[in-house]
Amino acid sequence: MSRIASPRAETGDVSLDRPDWDAMDFSAARRLAASGARVGSSLIAQDRTGAGALALVRDERTGWLVIVLTDLLTGQSFIPTVVDAAETETRLQGSVAATDGPTLHYVVARAESVESLRMRVPDRVWAVHEANAEGWAVGCLSIDDSSTCPRVEILAGGVWMTFD
Repeated sequence: MSRIASPRAETGDVSLDRPDWDAMDFSAARRLAASGARVGSSLIAQDRTGAGALALVRDERTGWLVIVLTDLLTGQSFIPTVVDAAETETRLQGSVAATDGPTLHYVVARAESVESLRMRVPDRVWAVHEANAEGWAVGCLSIDDSSTCPRVEILAGGVWMTFD
């Protein structure tokens, strides 16, 4: 299972399982996410769908992966959590709601069996996101109705299944 950290749950103890929050360069992660750069050594994966964007950025100081979400209409960015880059299996789904604007829903998946993932708002077309060369499949949807959650499925072994 993946090691995922949230600043709200952090106790301040530093161990191999927990990121060093003070050492992370969140400003650099936000700059890289906003730069329009292509996936490379520090930008692990990205998605832009509608008014939402997700960038999975490697923190150069700690090696942890920072999830940066951006509302493309307002320019607001959010860092809901970080993920341990050493984990071979990660499945993460969440959302952030800005004070003004839509709710940004995101999915991050990495596993040997995951070929791609797909997301959609009810009654809309699926947005399919293929896993990249490092095995990361990511997606982000911007939804104006905060009570609506997207449907998410992963393709594993040629079969679409509900994302858990």
